[in-house]
Amino acid sequence: MPAGYKTALLDGKDAGNLLGGNSIKINFPGTPLQYASHRNLGELKPAALPSDAEALYEATCFSADNNALEVRSLARAGETNIKEVKAARNAFFNQQLFTERGIWDKNLFDGSEVTDFYVSRLWGGDVRVNGGGVRVDFGQIIELDSIKLIVGSENFLQPLKSTENVDAFVSADLLRWLPVIIRAVKLMQTSIPKGLQVRYLKIDKTPERISEIIGYKNGKMVNREAWRASNLFSPYCKMDFKRSWQHSVVLTEIPENSYLALAVNGEHSAEGVYAALKIDGKLYGFPDRSVSYPSNAWEVPVKVGDSNYTFYFPLTPEMKGKGLTWSYWKSVRRKCKTRIMDH
Repeated sequence: MPAGYKTALLDGKDAGNLLGGNSIKINFPGTPLQYASHRNLGELKPAALPSDAEALYEATCFSADNNALEVRSLARAGETNIKEVKAARNAFFNQQLFTERGIWDKNLFDGSEVTDFYVSRLWGGDVRVNGGGVRVDFGQIIELDSIKLIVGSENFLQPLKSTENVDAFVSADLLRWLPVIIRAVKLMQTSIPKGLQVRYLKIDKTPERISEIIGYKNGKMVNREAWRASNLFSPYCKMDFKRSWQHSVVLTEIPENSYLALAVNGEHSAEGVYAALKIDGKLYGFPDRSVSYPSNAWEVPVKVGDSNYTFYFPLTPEMKGKGLTWSYWKSVRRKCKTRIMDH
């Protein structure tokens, strides 16, 4: 301790021994960790492509989003009690230009046909992966009579005949998908079989602009507060995954606020590798990645990386003692006819 101090207190108690350059042992509450919180959990080994690779891929697509990076930053930062910060956030996110850019999925569920979710086209680029696809997570398993999409004037990049069907599917668990018919018109609507429980909707094409996505039950609009959507991720059939790597482990302790980082080193082409995991057999997607997942950019589009992705998954206490298996798969791009996936 620097010279000049005459007394020392620790937690209100005398700690005069520190004045002579000595140390004091401090006991912290809780159970000490047996392992380093930052450690290597093992190397992934080549493995056969999982039989449920499609469901795993969809788990990550539904876990992630295609919102502007500023929106993702806002979600990571969380709420604030600082009024100046609140005012700055409101000034930015509520400005007319940001709203008109249509780069936040919440615009699909705000009850307004004036706001949109729009495929970013800054600098002439198309950020959709293999043409993209609309995905909607209802947040929980629900029953619906119908789902309605109100599409903007641009409609599809490749104009479709009004009599042409768009392949759409609903599911409760990402494993079994039921095909439903949607027409390629400004008001796209599909009926859901009575009594069918669903949580996910995917459409294997992406309209340029969507104003609203609405669900109905018994003729009434359902609550959409928990609904989320994306519009840039590729349909599974166009990824054509060929190679897979896998690793399993049981975590006997999980430090607070820790996360799993899955690093995929080397070149693999842009959006050429995806990852997901199972915990006690349940499917989980990686909600975050570096470089970032495709984004509808506010200004300059993010450069699409073609190597060295790292996927991130937040770990929670209830995962302790359970078997975790994570895997990633590399693809070979090819042209693909849209196919019915009812299994």
